[in-house]
This record gives sequence, structure tokens and C-alpha cells, in this order.
Amino acid sequence: AFYQGLFGPFPFEDLKIIQRLWSSAGGYSPASFLVVNELPRRTGLAGALVSMVPSPNSPVDLSQWRDYFLAHELAHQWWGQAVTGATYRDQWLSEGLSQFAAALYLRSKHGADGYSAVLKKFSKWTRRKSRWGEITLGSRLSYLDFEAYQAVVYDKAALVLNMLMDTIGEEAFFKGLRAFLERHQRGAATTGQFQAA
Repeated sequence: AFYQGLFGPFPFEDLKIIQRLWSSAGGYSPASFLVVNELPRRTGLAGALVSMVPSPNSPVDLSQWRDYFLAHELAHQWWGQAVTGATYRDQWLSEGLSQFAAALYLRSKHGADGYSAVLKKFSKWTRRKSRWGEITLGSRLSYLDFEAYQAVVYDKAALVLNMLMDTIGEEAFFKGLRAFLERHQRGAATTGQFQAA
């Protein structure tokens, strides 16, 4: 419901969600289907089950905020599935927009302070890794430095989208985003088409 309010109607007929025990946090989001990983639990003091905590030293791990991975993977139904990037240079349209959408969802759940903390983490990783290149280098960055790929394509793109939203205002920003989605739904889009919208 949150994403439908921002982006428009859910782009598929239905949605199936699978939660699985997995050795790493994260997930996967093909069209109308989500796989969300749950880390194994171990027995802690007094026999209580304790979730294994992923390393917070990752550009894309926001698991300290509940529902981050679910929010990110669900956003892919719009960004990455309903509209996909035409080339590797447009991959940020999937990962960056989904990372930005997840941050907006966390803002709705945890307020301005939570959102500020998320943006600070994005900024830290962007400062650390953006020397590797711009967001349009896409998956090419992953061959050089996987953290740089995540920091640039996910986090830096989310920061750029946040700055754009601040610059033109939320109403104009989401109107343009919905127009872009409507125009390119069920197809591949380019960064230039996003800029035009």
C-alpha cells in the first residue's frame, strides 16, 4: 500500500512471498514473486533463540531497521520488474530506485531520525567508494570492487534521487516517477528517458 501510494498500482496480478533460512541476509525479486532470506538462529543465554546478525559493514545492509530487505525486494516489483534498465548502464534504475524506495519506507516507519541515519550510511559508503565511477557504470563496477558496485549503484543512486526529490519537491518528483513508470512499464528504459521524465 505504501509503494502504491508513491508509484501507482501494483504492476502484477498477485504477489507470492517466500521466506527462507539462508546463510546471508538479502533476497531476490522476480516478477510477482519475492524471496526474502532469514538468517539462522542460534540458542543464546537462558535458551532464547537469537537471530544471527549480518555484518553491518556492508554498503547495502540496513538490517538494523526492521523490514529493510523486504521493503527493498518489494520495490523491485516496480523498479527492476515492471520497468527494467535497457543496458548495464541503466541498472541503477532497478537497484538505486529500490534502495531509495526502501529508505522512504523506513522513513515512514522510523521517522526523520531513522531516515537521516539511513542517508548518513549511504553517504559514508558513497564517499568511501565513489572514486570508482558514476552510477551508470552498473555491474561493471562489481568486477573491480563489489563494495564499490553496491555503494555507487545502490547507495549513491539513492542519494541522487533524494537530492532530486529535495530540489524539485515531492509532488513533482513522484508525478515524474509515476509518468516514467507508466510510459515504460513492461519494457526497458534508459537513464536518458528517466531524466526526460
